[in-house]
Amino acid sequence: MGEFLRFGGRLREAIPWHKRTIEQARELGSKDEEAIMLRDLAFIHLELNELQLARKLAEEALVIQEHLGDPEGIAHALAVFPDIAMVERNLDEALAMCDRWDSLVPDDDGEVRRELEVVRAEVYRRRGDERHAAARLRAAAEKTLHAEESCFGIADILIVAADLVTPRAPTAAAQLVASAKRLCRETSFGLSFVLESERITAGVATEEVDELGFDDALRLVLDCLGSGDSRA
Repeated sequence: MGEFLRFGGRLREAIPWHKRTIEQARELGSKDEEAIMLRDLAFIHLELNELQLARKLAEEALVIQEHLGDPEGIAHALAVFPDIAMVERNLDEALAMCDRWDSLVPDDDGEVRRELEVVRAEVYRRRGDERHAAARLRAAAEKTLHAEESCFGIADILIVAADLVTPRAPTAAAQLVASAKRLCRETSFGLSFVLESERITAGVATEEVDELGFDDALRLVLDCLGSGDSRA
């Protein structure tokens, strides 16, 4: 229920549900579940711009996962730190956290790897490194097309790509934004505020462009960003 409320944008309502689940995990001695919910609660407070509390909760989750010693669990806990650092405008920390996260997850088509690629792309974009940002977005788009399993993360790929291509391809950018909005309407996934989605969507006119299917939108990302080395 807590995650349903969170993804539905009802953040304050989600907090008591997460806290209750954390207490239940502690009572049952389920440290992994406790860490997962602490991380998710950190994301909620991040979206509420309560950065100090978000970082505290994220650090608690990370300590638990490091004690358990499971690389997948550690990677899960680390995922919130780049976002916190970006909001704090600490791009060096954001990139360092991405590098540590990267060292713990396989280079496959799974959701965790795709999420990492998008976050790293946004860090590079904010650092003014469009070449590496484009490479990471290409990797995310390619992996999502190969996965064919979930809409998770597609809207974020489209939004970050739109911001990169707006100066040289405004019509394509508008199609990407329109398609991201369509995805959000048709699924429970929203746009990440960390990716400055409000600024990006406000900067393009989508009224007279077609909304693409999700695969077509991802292919448009690849077309717009070129065919460079996605390992850059």
